[in-house]
Amino acid sequence: MKLLFKISLICFLSASAYSQDKIGENDCFSKSEVVRLLEDEISNMRKQITFYLTSDILIKAAGEKKIDYFLNERFFGAMRKIKIKNVNDTLDLKYLFDAKNIEYMKCQLKASVNLKSWKSLLKNDYFKDNDSIKKILAKYKTRKDIYESGKANEILSLKSSYYRYSIPLFNKKGNYAVLYREDDAHGALFVLKKEREKWTHYAMKLHWIE
Repeated sequence: MKLLFKISLICFLSASAYSQDKIGENDCFSKSEVVRLLEDEISNMRKQITFYLTSDILIKAAGEKKIDYFLNERFFGAMRKIKIKNVNDTLDLKYLFDAKNIEYMKCQLKASVNLKSWKSLLKNDYFKDNDSIKKILAKYKTRKDIYESGKANEILSLKSSYYRYSIPLFNKKGNYAVLYREDDAHGALFVLKKEREKWTHYAMKLHWIE
């Protein structure tokens, strides 16, 4: 009986741990799914450009609007596809992010409120250059400082390669996610799609540009 009880207890604890980590009806937030999406994002970005990830998790867009500012249906009404075929290639994504899904994403935002740094979720290898980059950029607070440095191209390139991200927020089915990203020149809201267990950019809406 004791052996049977121990086996039952182990199975129960394992099932509880799995259910707590899984995105589903009873639990809105999954650290493992957040990590999977960000790792896919970093991998995709590094194939295209010089890319550095800021360790701080964004809670505001361009220092003003909180991320939940985007969580309303008008932001998903006419997003533009990433792979544009014509100038009118827009999407009405309200069917993916209706009121119930928006509430579900707000639940994830609330559950992740204590996560302040990507270092608590991602491998340290992603941040090995962060401290040195921060020290360099801290010396040049204005455009005037940059252009008077004699290394303007190098510094501007570094600033434009340094990306800041919000926590990704998933729809209830777990096959689409919303993610805010900004660098020194612009900020945008992205919709990512999960295909063959990989996350890729699907649509976007520009929020600001310098």
